[in-house]
Order: sequence, then structure tokens, then C-alpha cells
Amino acid sequence: MAITNLQSRLLGGCALCVAAAASASGDPLVLAVAELDPVVVTATRGPTPTVADGLAATSVISRRDIERRQVGSVEEALRGVPGLNLTNNGGPGKNTSIFLRGTNSDHLLVLLDGVEIGSATSGTAAFQNIPIEQVERIEVVRGPQSGLYGSDAIGGVIQIFTRGSETDGRRSYFELGGGSFDTYRGAAGVSGGGERGWFSLNTDVVDTAGIDSQTTFEPDDDGYRSLSVSGRGGLHLGRFGELRANALHADGESAYDGNPDFDAVNETETVQQVFGASWLVRPWEPLSLTIDAGRSEDRSRNFRNGDFRTRFDTSRNDFSVQADADVLDQRVSLGVDHVDERVDSTTGYDETRREITGVYAQLLGELGAFEYRLSGRTDDYDDFDNQQTGTAAIAWRMADRLRLRASYGTAFRAPSFNELYFPGFGNPDVAPEESRSVELGAEWSADIWSLRVAAFDTRIDDLIDTVQAPDGSFRPENVNEARVQGVELSSALDVADWELGVAYTYQRPENRGEGDNRGNRLRRRPDQILQFDADRRFGRLDAGMSVYAEGRRYENAANSQRLAGYVLLDARLGYQLSAAWRVQGRVENLLDSEYQTAATYNQPGRAVHVTLRYSM
Repeated sequence: MAITNLQSRLLGGCALCVAAAASASGDPLVLAVAELDPVVVTATRGPTPTVADGLAATSVISRRDIERRQVGSVEEALRGVPGLNLTNNGGPGKNTSIFLRGTNSDHLLVLLDGVEIGSATSGTAAFQNIPIEQVERIEVVRGPQSGLYGSDAIGGVIQIFTRGSETDGRRSYFELGGGSFDTYRGAAGVSGGGERGWFSLNTDVVDTAGIDSQTTFEPDDDGYRSLSVSGRGGLHLGRFGELRANALHADGESAYDGNPDFDAVNETETVQQVFGASWLVRPWEPLSLTIDAGRSEDRSRNFRNGDFRTRFDTSRNDFSVQADADVLDQRVSLGVDHVDERVDSTTGYDETRREITGVYAQLLGELGAFEYRLSGRTDDYDDFDNQQTGTAAIAWRMADRLRLRASYGTAFRAPSFNELYFPGFGNPDVAPEESRSVELGAEWSADIWSLRVAAFDTRIDDLIDTVQAPDGSFRPENVNEARVQGVELSSALDVADWELGVAYTYQRPENRGEGDNRGNRLRRRPDQILQFDADRRFGRLDAGMSVYAEGRRYENAANSQRLAGYVLLDARLGYQLSAAWRVQGRVENLLDSEYQTAATYNQPGRAVHVTLRYSM
């Protein structure tokens, strides 16, 4: 993979793209971008006007939020979402795990433009390989969602939407930045639309020398490079509805520490590839029909001292049909999903393919001051019995500005290919993990101030753990249980030229299985999480800061290896040079805190980044 050789040509092409778009846009000093209320689709598999109108705890990270906070990765953008913490194995491009509401990292369903992504072998998504400059917004739905989506959604669902504009006219952007650890990044895109359709094309490149990722092996910097392209588009077909398509391709190359041989050079080459297509049509009132098809690929090649070692390629093909009918302020949704998962690897898996078919139904409605949601789903797998899950939620608008809500949901996670079929380790008799959750919440909003609070209790049965068999070998078994209780609080205040936001989580992720570890905290999950943001505009200048703090965690199930809590302080400045041009600067980890999210893995110290942005 020769990313370095492509960078100069890529950035040159970006500049030409921007110049052409700017010349076609007319007056270069006029820029008007409307900030619209967010339309959330993940919580109900259909459009919901605002976050507050949903019956599940939902956070939306917009493109404006990403640029205001000047985050450099999807992981950084997610940091601070209530109920969410992450671990990272040593800086940019390294393996990153997301824990939502104290559940396991593989208890999370991840979608990109409606297509499920992630490795079928490990059971998790590679957040570190998703380019942040290609992201338009991120929706995070907390709590069990298997009643709509099937496997993995025990902790919730994260959906990432790539950049694209469906508005009329031509728009373009260009971004160039650099900073500490020999980091360079460039991005560009163009979008346009008219009566017959719309399109968006984006590209992004990142190159960083990184940091020494691990404290115990190979004392050297472990760099990361990535090159990605994405596109979205749609055609308006009149009475035949609308056709939409999306695609993303991201190449990555990451060095890592992982062998006691100090002279070894370990590298992984990755490919994330996602394709999707949708047909939205309304055959007759009040019925609408959505037909989706998608494919996601997660590929990796591992090298040592330049020599090829292993290959893991997984793919997921999915097809779904959903019918929605709106009758008397009630929405009825019926749908069918079919998924085909495959593994192709240098490792000889006992099975390399499985198929899943899911059927679901949902009812959304209002009765006076009450809103409700009922959903249910059954999933049929090749390798085990059917799984039935569901959700019931109700909200009461007690006053104009106050709403109370309650919900109950069940969810499950199907075992991964590694747990079922990895040679010498997999156990084809291992069963799905199952959960049940209760949640109570309240939401209050005024013109300039909003407050949301939620309390949750999740119990997980048949957790898969690795146990030693009588013959001395190790294999996965359903031997564990867990309970996670917690409270989330978030508030936002917009007054004068200030934007203030705070999110706080207290949780108790507890091992409830039999044995010596009963009552211990689940590994790598803090008991407290805090995020505070403050931003102020001074004419063309804006300034801001973020404070992020995590409480103590434990690296192991026995709770004998403790990871200390930590506090991070980031500061940022931005200046609007003209209607189209903007320069920004950010200092990450201003206090130069030393901390670890996973034992023995380093995290970056103080770092400075500068970005020049053009948008027209």
C-alpha cells in the first residue's frame, strides 16, 4: 500500500476540486449555511424530528460539533457522550473499543449509512479506521435495540453518516492541517443537487508518526497512515420514488508493538469498505416502502519485518424490506432482514459462512399526552435456535417543557466466528448472550436551557467467557452473568455568545457470575465519566475548552490491577478569515497528563494541531 506516494497527487486534486467549485459559486465572500433541527433515524429505523421526540436516550454529534471541537478521529468525537467510554491501544490507528452503558465492547451495533459494519471474526467494529473528515453526523442510541436491529444491540446502536448535501446548488470544502507527532491531514469534497437528484464526493488522507504505543515492547514510534474516499447520491424518480446509493473505501496502515523481539517491525494493513443502495417509494397513501441492500468488508493483513504473516477478511451482505403505514397518528412498521456473513482467512475456520433472517414489527403512536413505542423481532440463525426480543416504551408530557419516560427491553448477542469456529478454540455449542433492561428518564427544555436525566438497570445472562477444559485447553463457554446500574445526566445552555454543555455518568458494571470474581467491577469500565464544554464567540474569533474525566477502572476481572482515573483538558481557537476561509488551532491534553485506558498502552501527551478550512 503506497499511501505516501499518492498524497501529493491527492492534495493537488483536492485543490483543483475546490478551485473549480469556487469559480462556479459566484461571489466568494457569501456563505449561508442553515442550522436545521436534527432528524434522527436510528432509534426507530425511520425519521424522528428531534432528539427530544424519541423514546430512547439518544445523542447526536453534528458536523458543526465535529468542527467546533476540532476532533481528529471518530473516537474523539464520541468521547463525552453520556454512558460511553473507550479504550485505545496506543494512539491513532490502534485498536479502539467502545463500551456503552457498561456493557461489553461487542454489545454494540455499528452502522455506516444504514449498513452494518464490523468484523465477523472478532465481533467488533474498527472505529479507528473510519475517517472523521468524511463524517456528517453520528447518532448514538443507548439501551437495548435488538427488538428492531437483532444481534449485538445490548448496549445500543451507533450510526455514522458520511458527508453529503441534498440541497440545490454546488458546494465544496477543503481542509489542510498538521501538528504534533509529525501529523499531516488533508480532505476535500464537492456536492451538488437539483430537481432530478444530488451527489457528494469526498476524499481524506492522514499521515502521522504516532507515539510509542506500548510500554513493554519495541521502544519506537508506531505510525499510522490512511487514505479514504466516499460518495453518496440520489435520483428523484417522481411517482416511482427515489433511489439512493453510498460507498466508502478506507485503506489504513498501522505499526504496532506486539512481540518481545525488540528488532521486529509489526504492521497491519486494513481495508474498510461499505456499499449501500436504497429504493424509497410510496405505492399508495398511506403506505411507504423502503428496500435496502448493502455490503460491508473488513480486511486485514499482518506483517512482521515486511514478511506476510496472516490474513483475516470478513464480509457481510444484507438485504431488507420495510413497510411503514401512518394511520390516525399511529405508525406501523413491518420489516424483514436477511444477512449473509462470510470469513476468508489464512486461519482454517471450521465454518466460514452463516445466514440470518430477522422479522420485526413496530408500533409508534400518541394518546393524548402520552407517546408509546412497541417493537418485537425474531431472528433465525444457522447455528442456534431462534432469538425473540422486544421493547416497550412510554412517555408522558407532564407539562409543556417536561416529559417523563420509561422503557423495558430485551436484547441478545450472537457468538462471533472466533467463539464458534476458530480452530482449536471455538465452541460450536456456545449460545447467544441475552439481556433485559429497565430505564426511567426525564427531559426538561426551555428556550436556552435543556436538561436530561436517565437511570438504567441492565442484566446480562449467559455471558461468554474463556474457561479451561479438563484436557488443559481453553474454549468459550456461557458461564458468566453481569449487572450494570447507572445514571446519566446531560445539560446544555446557550446564553449570549456562550455555548455550555455538561454530561455526567455514574455506573456500576458488576460481575454477577459464580466464583471468586463475583461482585467485582467489569474490566476497563470506569465508575464515573464527566465531560464539560464551553465555547464563546467574539466577532470573528471563537474560543473554547473541553474537560474530560474518568474515574478508576480495573484491567482484570480479579480487580487486582487498577487503572487510575485521569483528567484531560483541551483548548481551542478559531478565526473566520472570510465567509469561506477559517483557521483553527487546538491544544490537546494541555496539562500533559500521563494516563492509560488499557494497561501497558501509552496515550498521547500534549499535542498542538492547526487546520485551515475552506467551505463554500
